[in-house]
Amino acid sequence: MTAGAVAFLYGFYLILRVPDVLSPIGIIAVVLAVVVNGYLCTFVWFLWRENWRFVIRPDVLAAEHAVCSTHVEIPWGSIVRIRRRRVWGEGRLRFIVIETADGRKIAVLSLLMGYERFMEQLIARAVNCEEISPDWRWQW
Repeated sequence: MTAGAVAFLYGFYLILRVPDVLSPIGIIAVVLAVVVNGYLCTFVWFLWRENWRFVIRPDVLAAEHAVCSTHVEIPWGSIVRIRRRRVWGEGRLRFIVIETADGRKIAVLSLLMGYERFMEQLIARAVNCEEISPDWRWQW
């Protein structure tokens, strides 16, 4: 995120200090840099928000946000839906969203270490789950 901000500020510096930036090619380059940085900042914000660590306990699924240290304990009986959510279309970056009865949604990145084992335990213990996405397995 810092690199994106630095590139963004450097673009504004070029607009003010280098006269060639006001040429048609320079304007296109600056607009392109602004658009790309906007998408990257949004994507980094999304990944930061969905960065959870999980601990499977006999009675609850404990989740802790890696950055904010927000701690959530989800009873196994309150998990109602496990579904797949794609980020950026048909790309390889996929999340599994765990939805609870009280409306809470926690995303699990499919690149998580031990993802297959985690999902098998999650599906086996979520006894009241109404919907489980059949395509939760990671495929290259």
